[in-house]
Amino acid sequence: MLYKIVLIFLYFGSASCASERNPILSPLQEPKELEYVLLDVLDVLARKRDVTCAAIICDTVYLNVFEGSLFKRTQSMPIVMIVVADYEDLLSPNFFTLEALRQARKDGCNVYVILLANGLQASRLLRFGDRHRILDTRARYIMLHDFRLFHSDLHYIWKRIVNVIFLKYHRNSYGVNNKAWFDLSTVPFPNPIRSVFVSKRVDIWKNGRFHYNRPLFADKTSNLGGEVLNVVYLDHVPSVVVEKSNTSNKIGGVEIEILYTLAQKMNFIPKLYQPMNVELHRWGQKQSNGSFSGLLGEMVNGKADVALGNLQYTPYHLELTDLSKPYISQCLTFLTPEALTDNSWKTLILPFKLYMWIAVLLVFLTTGIIFCGLANYYIRLLNYKKVGPKKIVEEKSKTYDVKPVGLYLFGEVVNSILYTYGMLLLVSLPKLPSGLSIQLLTGWYWLYCLLLVVAYRASMTAILANPAPRVTIDTLKELVDSKVTCGGWGTENKNFFVSAQDELTHKIGERFETINDPDLAATKVSQGIYAYYENIYYLKFLSVKKKI
Repeated sequence: MLYKIVLIFLYFGSASCASERNPILSPLQEPKELEYVLLDVLDVLARKRDVTCAAIICDTVYLNVFEGSLFKRTQSMPIVMIVVADYEDLLSPNFFTLEALRQARKDGCNVYVILLANGLQASRLLRFGDRHRILDTRARYIMLHDFRLFHSDLHYIWKRIVNVIFLKYHRNSYGVNNKAWFDLSTVPFPNPIRSVFVSKRVDIWKNGRFHYNRPLFADKTSNLGGEVLNVVYLDHVPSVVVEKSNTSNKIGGVEIEILYTLAQKMNFIPKLYQPMNVELHRWGQKQSNGSFSGLLGEMVNGKADVALGNLQYTPYHLELTDLSKPYISQCLTFLTPEALTDNSWKTLILPFKLYMWIAVLLVFLTTGIIFCGLANYYIRLLNYKKVGPKKIVEEKSKTYDVKPVGLYLFGEVVNSILYTYGMLLLVSLPKLPSGLSIQLLTGWYWLYCLLLVVAYRASMTAILANPAPRVTIDTLKELVDSKVTCGGWGTENKNFFVSAQDELTHKIGERFETINDPDLAATKVSQGIYAYYENIYYLKFLSVKKKI
């Protein structure tokens, strides 16, 4: 079996004079206690056979620790070694140090050994590595104990880096035969760090062995002891669904169910909240001052422990925060105008143009009013002939009770309009009204209705037999060839299309417009001028919500 050791040495001074410049370390250099305790700790990790690579970051002060048998004892462990100058600001490392750290992350190093005499330099390295995702916070860390690592400004680091061992050197002065010893401690996770950081002892290394033989990197996440975790969420189907009411909001969704299941199994209490201006910022973007807004801003700034909101497993998100293993595969697609436009109801009015329908309505109303006027005229005329001018007052009540045949159908305006509309639908009258003028008008109106209905049916048959072709957008090529503007939320979606190697996808990226309001995007889609990019579940929800 072949083993590879990658050595990246950046020499900025003479390692042989380290003890002269640091007389405090002189007693430590002679017996090489630090080298031995490192060997034992690395040996514990190597026996588990889960070390893919170890990254050693040291300065010239501790470089002589690795001159002995450490590399011989760790031949089965690939090593990336980085030596930095004691004056280098690791909050903004130089090019060579940065490339070495990136290479260690790329190689999958899950063990970091950080031996820096300057605790402030080590703290700045941790802040830089966490901010730019250069260091793997889920890896195992072996560091020198230094009070400057436990400042309140770094407490958020120890909520992310929990698998860490601090080596604290103790010089025994009670006798010549008593050797020095190391105190091995770790962060108190999952217990919260209050105002003062107090490390938790794991074991003691003395006389070449561990005193308690406890697990150095015990699992700290299986039981969180009822701790409260801040969970920021974003309402986005299917991950999180918020049902709003007058009194309260009911939160559900796939990720909410997963969260409650994990809370039960891992023994923690989730505290759900939404970021400020969530409707505007949503997932969040990088601001001009370098900070992040929205959901991602809560994670980057260390305010939230868990984020829920349909975060895709992309390099963009991995550069900002840790992601769990994917729990679902989603189809990301475009919601095109054809997918929302359903004009089947328009088929009923397509046989006639607008002006034709206006003419039909005017003829219908006018004819109904004429029928009503003629009917009332004939009723008064017949009553006048029966009674006569002298007896009209005495016989008025008797003659009004007897109405002519069929005239009652049009005696009132409402009845006249209804029966006129019935004739338009080819519904026969119950009785043929009396009166020559009304009968003539009825006959001509019946003829008009027959011709109108025949024309409507003929036009409808032609439309159904030869429907108008509908423009559909089913492929990326059709989307590129169309004049429809496409877009979606956030610049990362645009960068995905712009950086694509495929020509069609790249052309879409050039036309891609960012839009932060999904309701506005759906409105533009319904107008036939936009194609909205999102996951298929949210697009279905959006189309139902907008009812278009």
